[in-house]
Amino acid sequence: MHAAIEAGADAVYFGLKHFTARAKAGFSLAELPEALRTLHARGVKGYVTFNTLIFEHELAEAARVIAASRKPAPTG
Repeated sequence: MHAAIEAGADAVYFGLKHFTARAKAGFSLAELPEALRTLHARGVKGYVTFNTLIFEHELAEAARVIAASRKPAPTG
């Protein structure tokens, strides 16, 4: 994220740790508000992605995470 900001990005897309296609990448729900504050303080938009397969046994948790990720008001 910081590299994107320093490179002049006007927006950053990122996943959440449990529901992302990139292993060991993304933010936790607890880290999300601070990440967005960092971006917005520099005039950069933040978009949370949800780019992974979700299995039936994960549906309830996925719904909870999506709802909770809206609370910090990601850009867009």
